[in-house]
Amino acid sequence: MNIAVVHPYLDSRGGSQRYSLSIARGLHSHGVSATVFAYEFHPRRCYPEITKGLEVHAVATVVDGAPTAPSAHVPPFAGVLRSLLRLWRKPAIRSLAAVIGLDYIAASIRNYLAARKLSDLLYQHRSQFDLVFVHEEPLSVWAAGFLKAAVPRVSVYWFCYDTVEKWAFQWETAEARAGRLRKFVLRHTVFRFDHYMIRRFVDRIAVLDHPMYRRVKRMYHIVPLVRRGGVNLDEPQAMPDKRDDDRIVISCVSRFSRPRRIHDLFALFSRLPVDVRERVELRVHAPISEADYYDECMRRFSDVINHHNVHVFTEHFASDVELRAAYVACDILVYPNENQTWGHAVLEAMDNGAVVVVSDGAGVSEVVEELGGVVYTCGDVDELVAKVTALLLDAEAMTTIEKRQRAYIREHLTWERVCATYVRDFEAMLSAPQRAREESVPGDRTGTLRA
Repeated sequence: MNIAVVHPYLDSRGGSQRYSLSIARGLHSHGVSATVFAYEFHPRRCYPEITKGLEVHAVATVVDGAPTAPSAHVPPFAGVLRSLLRLWRKPAIRSLAAVIGLDYIAASIRNYLAARKLSDLLYQHRSQFDLVFVHEEPLSVWAAGFLKAAVPRVSVYWFCYDTVEKWAFQWETAEARAGRLRKFVLRHTVFRFDHYMIRRFVDRIAVLDHPMYRRVKRMYHIVPLVRRGGVNLDEPQAMPDKRDDDRIVISCVSRFSRPRRIHDLFALFSRLPVDVRERVELRVHAPISEADYYDECMRRFSDVINHHNVHVFTEHFASDVELRAAYVACDILVYPNENQTWGHAVLEAMDNGAVVVVSDGAGVSEVVEELGGVVYTCGDVDELVAKVTALLLDAEAMTTIEKRQRAYIREHLTWERVCATYVRDFEAMLSAPQRAREESVPGDRTGTLRA
């Protein structure tokens, strides 16, 4: 069995990048040949410890900040494009484009053109695989669709990590801001094309959790499989006794992006009882994705951020060793995201002995809830303060939750188990792909679509 694992941007140490590369590596241990394809690949920035030994092909490979692919030819109308770019920088023009939906359409056109290039790369290597395992945003799944149009024998399995969540979230906020005209334009352009590509060329869809399950069902009118993520157990940790002293470390591993709600962490610290706050250290590990949001947090919570027990780190983790050290040092990990499916940071923290507190806006909350862990209503800081305070005052409860969560992760959510499930999915698809496509109907429980 030969599989092509496709991710659009292998450019950082992100969750979806880890997922796709871990699956590619895990497939090899199951005797399955896996080749990785990407539109853009940064070998030094994207998990070099995982990509080492994997065969990776990319439209552009970035080394020392410069892509190895040749620069595009400058078109004769470059001056016109520069003029349009200057117009785009004007707030009034950008606001008008947002109302009409032109900003969204322009981004989709860029995705379309990039998908064509990635599809050409896949076509060049088509003899190396029988099934395309696609991850992430429309760029990659459209590329797989273009490939399948040219090579019908290839099966397409789309793992929808958080694409629909991102698109739906952008759609909803834009719709609330701009109203019916934008909704009408996007529904009859971008979303219609995206719907066609998924319905016509994707053979099977899987998602991480039930929030994403509902989004996919609502957007494409099909029922996907649920396939959860895992953690890497190659380097098991000896858990230290984290409560030898009175200090409690509360951490967050995320990004400064408005939907990540980092501000709830600062609000939490400011509202803790004074006697409790003095023995709490808050560590926020969050690279800056939205500079405006970061600046807003710095201004709004300057008193908290300047507290001697509060530390904010905006650098990316250089390696998994640094990331694991942050988890091991953490007593409680708070995950306040309002619109984030799954959340590998939560799994990794649980595996390294942290008690996790997650909002119900994160898909991984379903696992935490099953284990009797702490879940709170997203955005309700009062509830968050109450539940964290209760944990801080009950060391025995923290120890019980910690052991239960870690045992569950190590028994059920390892990459070995996740890969074994995917191998069974791939075997089922390749054994009778045409029959499966003909017999299934939209909305069945197999996650398979009618072609």
